[in-house]
Amino acid sequence: MAQTEVVVLSGGTSDEREVSLRSGEAIVSALENLDEAQRRARPLNLQWIEIAPEGHWILEGQALDAGDAMEQLPASALYFIALHGGEGENGHLQRALGTRGRAFTGSGAEASALCMDKARARARAQAAGLECAPGLLVDHRDWSEGSEQILNRVFDLGEGPWFVKPNCGGSSLGVVRTEGAAGLREAIAATLGMGQDALVEREIVGLEVSDGILGGTSASESMALPLCEILPDEGRYFDYHQKYDGSGAIENCPPQHTTPEQDAEVQGMSRTVFQALGCEGYGRMDFILPKMGGAPVFLEANTLPGMTERSLLPRAAQAQGVDMGSLCLEVLAQGLASSEGRLHP
Repeated sequence: MAQTEVVVLSGGTSDEREVSLRSGEAIVSALENLDEAQRRARPLNLQWIEIAPEGHWILEGQALDAGDAMEQLPASALYFIALHGGEGENGHLQRALGTRGRAFTGSGAEASALCMDKARARARAQAAGLECAPGLLVDHRDWSEGSEQILNRVFDLGEGPWFVKPNCGGSSLGVVRTEGAAGLREAIAATLGMGQDALVEREIVGLEVSDGILGGTSASESMALPLCEILPDEGRYFDYHQKYDGSGAIENCPPQHTTPEQDAEVQGMSRTVFQALGCEGYGRMDFILPKMGGAPVFLEANTLPGMTERSLLPRAAQAQGVDMGSLCLEVLAQGLASSEGRLHP
């Protein structure tokens, strides 16, 4: 690791840009402040690049297209991707880097695209034996041709409330919890108006938990970190404010309201779905433990989880005894190993 050039990418064009900038800042700070033992594995050169809202890479004060920027950066550099949502997380950037033979952290292009598509990820998780909330994907064509039929199909999923989500969104942006036909109609129409398909899921009442994963692509290689439990304010769900505001949800890691058996079950499922989705390096899997009992319900997979001071993955690593610097070094090491496999299969 000592001879590796590292380029941290953050910012980007998505609605999650501000969170990405905070993740990038936290990563750079951790890698610049390694302790004496960690410095032996510290990258030789660290460069932090912001991707502007219009998509240009800011390199030494110049706004460059991605391809031109990559040509000016060392071909041997390892890209630490700290982007969230949009082209940074949907496989587009991963494909661009891979096409140019560049090494990068996290999952490859196909797995990134799959996990960003909530409906497809749900289907893959169900095929792997996991439970998901009853749900329905609504596209613009079906809605315009028969909104009443769509509403009836949602009602057939069971009694609400329901969550309406942009199918390819993150950080709970655009997610609406709604009850009744009028609210449901409005939420679906608003999501479709954003240019996104709408994923409608029946609410599962219970305790939300999140499990960080470090490791390769197989269940035997990956390590599930301690669970984090999420306790939003009364009457709220884990929306953007609850995730990132200091006055938001209480997040206990390790959890205080689960049993060791539940922890082990979720950790096993996390490794299973991580493998089923083809993820690599690191990630975070989110579940609900139903209040009425039964198997944990898979919510979604995050291939580029937040790395801010409030983010769940660093907190889970800390509970495991892994500080932020060590976590970033592990992500880099996993990125090197995964990229070697991609570039030299």
